[in-house]
Amino acid sequence: MQTPAFNAQERTYFAEAEHWNEVELLGLCLGVPRYADRDDIAPEHSREGMKKAIRDALGDGSLPGDRNPDARPGEAVYGGVWRIQPLDAIEWAFRCEYPLPGWLTGSKETELHARHEARKAAAGRLTIDEAAQDLAKGTGQDAVSWLELIVGTIQTSQKLREDPKSKLTGANLVALNPRDPTDARPYNMPAAPHWKHGVRTKHEQVDRAAVNRWLDAHPEWLVSYRFEIRDAPADVPGTTPASKPISRQRHQEQEILRVLRELGHDPCKLPKRVNGKRWVAADVRDKLTGPGWTKSIHTKAWQRLLDDGSIREA
Repeated sequence: MQTPAFNAQERTYFAEAEHWNEVELLGLCLGVPRYADRDDIAPEHSREGMKKAIRDALGDGSLPGDRNPDARPGEAVYGGVWRIQPLDAIEWAFRCEYPLPGWLTGSKETELHARHEARKAAAGRLTIDEAAQDLAKGTGQDAVSWLELIVGTIQTSQKLREDPKSKLTGANLVALNPRDPTDARPYNMPAAPHWKHGVRTKHEQVDRAAVNRWLDAHPEWLVSYRFEIRDAPADVPGTTPASKPISRQRHQEQEILRVLRELGHDPCKLPKRVNGKRWVAADVRDKLTGPGWTKSIHTKAWQRLLDDGSIREA
């Protein structure tokens, strides 16, 4: 059988939907409009691997999602019980290098770019090209010279990181990950020839405040221009994912999954119950029991995880 393609109605639905559920996202990752456990859809290992990836990402929060309060019994299998914003799903798939249909990502390109630019601005970042252009405007000096100076400093910083015994000095500027505005770690760049073609300088970023400190460290340049440092707006999605509050039920479920892993268990391959013997659920409950974790709360959270397939009992 041939894998079914997306017709015009299905493309419109996915492009315009406010939310997708986890089953719809699974189908999109496998390139089919309606998911089914069939070998003509994808080999079993691919289907199960993608299911687990989505389930784990929802569990650890790397794929943002909220439980659908209107989900009916049985939808954990057939209709999905999660509500996932399309832009969040596409960004997660990009990060994990999971394929999505080109027509779908193309339909969201403008929204994705706007979100990326908002996050970049909120994090106080510029691309290296933008920094060079702004410095050129602010100083009246050549943008190409600024670009070469910034790139040279970043490359010197990288050499120092790679060889702590190096005697190179004066490197106090690093490139930053263009995909994640919350990642403040230095981002390693390719060799010099790639820069000269302007390929990476339009993507990799620098921090405004770090560029100002770099300029401060060179008073001999007689450059008075400094980048404006703005406070980050509070309503930019994805700028500070760690501070985004999650629902109480979601937190309870994540705590169970966390403790299961701490105890050395795979949530999807829990050991069999043996009559008369203590089982995994009791061990998890003992770890979590407290004023905010009653037996009833534990039982209900465990059942929700069973219902959506995040945990499986042998």
